[in-house]
Amino acid sequence: MASTSEPSPATPISANDALDRDLERLAALCPAVEVLTDGSQIGVVVVGWELPDGQYNLERTPLLLRTDTAYPASAMDMFWVDQGLTLADGRIPTGGESIEMHFGRPWRRYSWHRNTAWVPGRDDLVGHFEFCIARLQRAE
Repeated sequence: MASTSEPSPATPISANDALDRDLERLAALCPAVEVLTDGSQIGVVVVGWELPDGQYNLERTPLLLRTDTAYPASAMDMFWVDQGLTLADGRIPTGGESIEMHFGRPWRRYSWHRNTAWVPGRDDLVGHFEFCIARLQRAE
């Protein structure tokens, strides 16, 4: 069963101090952030992320970033958006061909991977978010 909570500086979100610190940093960059859990899986949803003007069929999308309770030791990879998101001309974005169920709802998966290995202490939630946003800026 998925659960939702919103991060705030006064309330720990998880039993993971590193993740809680990074959630606070992410919340400072985003209009709204929700945390979903399902067993050891953790979903960080940036709610209503604004997409580049005129590039997609939607103006905003939720953006799902996935990790688990071993964060930051577990590498973050890929990202997920609203299942209905397409390019403005109706085409499916490159790497976005799959629809997957996570945390009780369908998401369009962007198969988007780093060219280097994940290194805890260097790589983190905010860096992964920035990596994903850079991909969304390239509407292709």
